[in-house]
Amino acid sequence: MNESEQWQPYRAFGALDWAREKHSVVLVNQAGKVIEDFEIEHSALGWKKFREKLQPYGSIPFAIETSQGAAVEQLLEAGMIVYPLNPKSAQAYRERKAPSGVKDDRLDAWSFADALRVVGQDWKALRPEAFEDWTSVSAWEFLQRFPTPESLAQAWCSRWN
Repeated sequence: MNESEQWQPYRAFGALDWAREKHSVVLVNQAGKVIEDFEIEHSALGWKKFREKLQPYGSIPFAIETSQGAAVEQLLEAGMIVYPLNPKSAQAYRERKAPSGVKDDRLDAWSFADALRVVGQDWKALRPEAFEDWTSVSAWEFLQRFPTPESLAQAWCSRWN
């Protein structure tokens, strides 16, 4: 099966235009029609809303203009297949939809979702961090920082509350 055939089963393609306090989310279907368009706050409640609204779509490709940070972590934890965009590519996709150069969060999210739908099968998805080698330095640093499930949960709660 070639890459474009592997791309076809997805019902939707999403994108998130992230910001410090709120994020714009747009999903397009296989034909490019917008099927979801909403904003979430950058908070535990906002990300809960994100997961609830997107639960019917399952694990789908999602574009975002960064490869790291809390928004990327939340997308991965929600089960999305994350495709980071570099700034130059993002600018090019943005200009295709708005040649005037207008910067608009919703427009950016739509531009990125549609670009993902059309050419995303050639992009490289992020892989969630996993400790395949528990003898690695990073695995031991993680265990030292969070020696119990409770300490990890407490760090998570304090970060998102």
